[in-house]
Amino acid sequence: MYTRDDFLTFFHQRLIPTNKAARLVNRVAECSNIFSQRDFEVMINGLCHMADNWKSVLQLLQIAEESGTPPTSVMLDRAMRVCAMAKRDTVVRSLWSRVKALQLQPTERMYQALIRSYSNSQLWPQALDCFRELQQTSPDDVPQSNRNLTYRLVLHACAQADEWEMALNLLDDIEIDIIASEDFGTDDERLTLFNIVIDACVRNNRLQEAKSILPRIANAQLKPQAVTMNTILKGCEPGNAADAFAWLCGMGIEPNIRTFNVLIEKEGQSGRWQRALQWFVHMQNLGMQPNNVSYGKLAYAFGMNNQWRLAVDTLDNMFEAGLEPDLVVLGHVMRACQKARQFALVLKVYEQIVDKAGLTPNIRTINLALHACRYVNREELADVMSLSFAEDDTTKKMPPTGHLEWGLRILQDTERLNLEPDSYTYVSAFSLFAHFGAMAIEPGMALLQCK
Repeated sequence: MYTRDDFLTFFHQRLIPTNKAARLVNRVAECSNIFSQRDFEVMINGLCHMADNWKSVLQLLQIAEESGTPPTSVMLDRAMRVCAMAKRDTVVRSLWSRVKALQLQPTERMYQALIRSYSNSQLWPQALDCFRELQQTSPDDVPQSNRNLTYRLVLHACAQADEWEMALNLLDDIEIDIIASEDFGTDDERLTLFNIVIDACVRNNRLQEAKSILPRIANAQLKPQAVTMNTILKGCEPGNAADAFAWLCGMGIEPNIRTFNVLIEKEGQSGRWQRALQWFVHMQNLGMQPNNVSYGKLAYAFGMNNQWRLAVDTLDNMFEAGLEPDLVVLGHVMRACQKARQFALVLKVYEQIVDKAGLTPNIRTINLALHACRYVNREELADVMSLSFAEDDTTKKMPPTGHLEWGLRILQDTERLNLEPDSYTYVSAFSLFAHFGAMAIEPGMALLQCK
């Protein structure tokens, strides 16, 4: 039998695994009368550092109340925190209502949890209202802790709610504190505040306002990082990204792989696939190893500009670099081949997904393959796949394009993988059935009715 001190020793350990936490709480319930109010605060505090322990924290709260120990501000503070981490947003707001009902002293962490819960639920106006309420309190009424986190949360809410002007105004209010106050964290944490405001401006097409923040970063004795550069580049018009990159490099900001991924995508969007390829090569020349995202953006740039052969070559280049294509890359290559009406290659890439790469197709790749089955030339498909199709009376009656058997197999993949067809799936399937007529209706409709 554990003693009170044994329990407190266990709960003093941080990062208690979920299964162990549940067992400990069940033991606590068996002898709850030996614990004081302070003991329950210690135990709840010990569990609140891992999001998965939120149920155990709520159970401890219930055990404390059932044993005659009312919840304290500390208990509810920690409970709101862990529930916010676990994205149990309605629970957070329910706990906040209890704080109000019990007339307990709220803490800044409670407001942080509440702002986070509203943001998780995309209730951006409520998140900002919560912050305004916090602003109206005095430090004596609400103990302050980690001001940087509070402003990070509310600035993020501003960005999501398209309140870029409010984000700029908040930055004006706290800029002196960012420079001078120790409450605003490390240099990286301070820089994050500026980056979030830049992101808020970029999201609302306020690129000049975003750029105007860069001198303020230097004034705060901070050095802009690649994430700052990447955020600004994302907000640039496709044709202006290269000039913005040169300007940002001139300010001493060093790019990273994500920077070049953004540039490759922007050049593809502007129709300059050659420039996209140049950025890809430039990244390699700087000693950076392109990742799956890099190859995906490059395949996208090729596909957007009818360079299907180069898109297909991207897969071989990935294998040579020791990378395995993911569904995003393969989807971009399939789309490039579809746009160029290279339907046999669309199906070949689909087979790479299923057989070679060992990936599970998603509904996008299913749709691309199903569409290709309607238009593929069977002789071309046999050539690309190195197959030979035996001719019988049935195949002789078929039109020269389209492959019903393959289409039905792809529909079977949809059923087998429990994928939910979308409107494009149905349009492609019915187009295939109509193309082959009576022989396709019965098996095709049977598969679709399964969904």
